[in-house]
Amino acid sequence: PYCARTMQKGSGVYYKGDLSLESVDKSLKGCHWDRLNDCNAYGDSIFHPRYHEFIDILISNNINQYELHTAATGKGYQWWEDTINKFLDLQKSGTKVKIQFGIDEIKTTERKHRLGQNFDEIFFAMSTAKEKGINEVVWQFIPFSHNEHQIEEVKHIADSIGVRLQFT
Repeated sequence: PYCARTMQKGSGVYYKGDLSLESVDKSLKGCHWDRLNDCNAYGDSIFHPRYHEFIDILISNNINQYELHTAATGKGYQWWEDTINKFLDLQKSGTKVKIQFGIDEIKTTERKHRLGQNFDEIFFAMSTAKEKGINEVVWQFIPFSHNEHQIEEVKHIADSIGVRLQFT
């Protein structure tokens, strides 16, 4: 309720479209960024029509760490493969990459929080990121009354694929 995308009318904060890559590049040029936290207050950035070009801009600039927080699906398995490879290129440029995946219901639970999320796709993205060597991969899990019976199973799954589990 406190993120910018859910603020009430009159707050002065409104969605005005996708951020231009030219603006991103101009903002990053000549600066040293310790950490760029892409936490998606206005929507999940992976849906930016030129997201891979955004990663290319990060590669060409001086960023110590890039963090992506995502719960999104719908881009497909190949898109995730390509994106993870882009992140590996970003790592090769000297940037530490952290991806935090918001997954609150495993496959056997009725979707009540992240409606429309495809568990198989986002789990593929998370496990592939870990397998391919992304610096830090985090599974963010929000316990609710409808999923708290899965906490032990989630702990086991996270441990088995080697990702850090974070409860929020």
